[in-house]
Amino acid sequence: MTTSTSFPILLLPPKCLQHALKEMKHMDFIYFSFASKQCMNLAITVNSKATRLEVKCTHSCKKHTPHCIMVEAKFMDNKSAGFWIYTDITTGGDRDCSETMSPLDGKYYGHGRWRVAEKYRKMPKITLRKLIEHLLVLLHLPKIHVLSFKNMSDLQSINEIFKGFPIGLFSASASKMDYNECMFYDRVLQLFSDNTERFSIEYSERFISRHEIHDLLARDLHRIVFLDWRPYLLQAINSNCERIVLECYVESQLLNKFLKHWMRGSNPRMKYLQAKVDIKNQKYKSQILEGIETLPLKNRTSIESFDGKKARINLMNDGLFLMYVRI
Repeated sequence: MTTSTSFPILLLPPKCLQHALKEMKHMDFIYFSFASKQCMNLAITVNSKATRLEVKCTHSCKKHTPHCIMVEAKFMDNKSAGFWIYTDITTGGDRDCSETMSPLDGKYYGHGRWRVAEKYRKMPKITLRKLIEHLLVLLHLPKIHVLSFKNMSDLQSINEIFKGFPIGLFSASASKMDYNECMFYDRVLQLFSDNTERFSIEYSERFISRHEIHDLLARDLHRIVFLDWRPYLLQAINSNCERIVLECYVESQLLNKFLKHWMRGSNPRMKYLQAKVDIKNQKYKSQILEGIETLPLKNRTSIESFDGKKARINLMNDGLFLMYVRI
């Protein structure tokens, strides 16, 4: 039986076929590309482009439980399409995952994201690595824009799967693993620095030493999240990170010291800082800005560093502190 008789859509005249492929839903278009080599070649010529490809992997840290991997392509119409995959990633990139793949179809709204899992459809045998290669070629994407891992300890297996793929942002979290986090993240940077543009890491309470955290934060990280308070957090957040998020309550006096450090030239790459302040302290707003000259701007507070950088400070009523720097 020929490919044309197996897929009647291929019997359409070339212009009609191109139009039909362009009008397909994103998920249907992806499934069509997997039908045969001829279908894949036709799909590529449609020049359907996604805006980004994201791969997010999580693990419950329980023994004998599969990893949950989401491979999602996002498009200009605020829709997304891809797959949920449940597999053991420690076996490397050669394991067939076609039987554990579930389609997902998403829609993005102003208030957030909504996803629906479509009905399962039979897929040809394919590995996770081959799936990502397929989507990058099909959707004319130059890289994996976001590669995210949570509680994944087997970095060697991860490296085998994603080795050679250009990566925009590598985001890693080891907050639930019993590891020396500095050593873990240092290993991440060693393995993936050659093909990754930016790194984001999440730090929990296991600070091993000031020396280790400073060595790590001296790297040009894109983002770091601190999940817990430590006495030397002020020294820790004086780093080369672009975005710093403190998911813990911070004393007003510490933020005051940090702002003064920033005004004198610390954190030259920082663009954003977020922290939580205890609103039970009714003087927290005045304490944060004590001794700091602010710029007279309507409905907001701005400060300026000695080298001319300006930053907007938002002190929310719920105690959220936000700092935006104009580079």
